[in-house]
Amino acid sequence: MNTKRTPNEELSGGVRVDPKVRPGYEAERAEYESARNAAMDEYFDARPQIMKTRTMELIFEGGFRMAWEYRRNNAA
Repeated sequence: MNTKRTPNEELSGGVRVDPKVRPGYEAERAEYESARNAAMDEYFDARPQIMKTRTMELIFEGGFRMAWEYRRNNAA
């Protein structure tokens, strides 16, 4: 059994997202990824003492994803 998540499953809680069922998902995903990449670059550029390793990127991505989902779910 393949338990590896695809990029589309990451933001949807592990559920495969069909663009026909959830219109706008691709645009939402693109917005998320561009915001994440910009924030990650800013974070590591401001902290030269922290090496940008894959482990540190994963830690950052986890925090960013939680904040993104909180903002999305609690938008006024």
